[in-house]
Amino acid sequence: MQTNDNARQEDSTVAFAHGHEAGSSVVEGIAIGRAVRCESDPEPSGVTRTVKEERVRLARALRRTRRGVKELIRLLPPGEADLFLPEVAILAELAPLLSARVDGGATVEEAVNDATSQVSTDLLLDARARLLDAVGDNQRSVETRLEGRDGDRVLVTESLTPSVVAVLPTRVVAIVTAAEGTAQTGGEYASHAVILARGRRIPLAFVPAHVVLAIADDDMMIVDTRASIASVWLTPNESILAEAQRRLEELLLGRAEEEASVAAPLEHLGLEVHVNVGSIHERIPASAEGIGLLRTELLFSAHTSAPSEVEQCAALRCAPSPGPSKARPSWCVCSMREATSRSGGCNRPPALRLREASRCCSCTPEFSTLSSGP
Repeated sequence: MQTNDNARQEDSTVAFAHGHEAGSSVVEGIAIGRAVRCESDPEPSGVTRTVKEERVRLARALRRTRRGVKELIRLLPPGEADLFLPEVAILAELAPLLSARVDGGATVEEAVNDATSQVSTDLLLDARARLLDAVGDNQRSVETRLEGRDGDRVLVTESLTPSVVAVLPTRVVAIVTAAEGTAQTGGEYASHAVILARGRRIPLAFVPAHVVLAIADDDMMIVDTRASIASVWLTPNESILAEAQRRLEELLLGRAEEEASVAAPLEHLGLEVHVNVGSIHERIPASAEGIGLLRTELLFSAHTSAPSEVEQCAALRCAPSPGPSKARPSWCVCSMREATSRSGGCNRPPALRLREASRCCSCTPEFSTLSSGP
């Protein structure tokens, strides 16, 4: 019986590799891009250690995990940051359970898997992933996976955690993840990861596990979640791709018109709408008159070492532009302490680093007037 099940799954995987698969639409939208797979759990080291050594590994993993969650909460907007507050309490509850298992002779990896085996919330799944990454010195970063890969991307993952969604670059235009159990409608999915994706308008589809396994890095994909049944195409032909592109342009045009209508009620008040920017990939809404604040520390939040002056200059040059007739940021916050603290990097004051980047960009008029504060 198991052999027949495996054969059916292999047949389904082969069929999908040449076309279309249905899934559950969770966040509405349509996207086109090449696949980028999110890494799974790191492999256990296989090294035999003493209980004392495992205690040291656990203490370090807990310390790194707590710091990572608190840093994420600090960087996110209030509405998104609040979603992660319960994870701090989850880690506090896990700590004594993990310590007891390690004292009993388990490895840290075994203790984490045992303590989180009954997953009741995706925040517990998030804590599990963070702990396993921390103990294995692994960084499950989509940014790292995107290095050297250009263009829009569709994130493909067997397991979706809130932290992954929270730090996604804006050029990740859709998410395809494995579903467990019976398919549901979009409104019935209320995990923290889904809430984040919905708030950011990232199309999200849940599909059978064999579909996720059939997708390889850089495969061209179309994800259409505008109906209750999601449609996922792998390596679509030119006609399907052209039709999807037409639908995508229609959707983007509708959103642009909706955004433009937001500013209309404010015109008689003489008010302008400015937006804050924290990524070189962000798009400025059509209704915005300019950039209010450029969060330069967020441009390098994924770095494990201090960016060079050339990298800072390049980031400033690539920052989103509201258009030639609209306002560039009147001032920038440049705090690199977070980006350099892990590596013991540059200790120069933020204002000095900003002035140096400004000099580097002095040939570009809009950056030659940057100052260190309001």
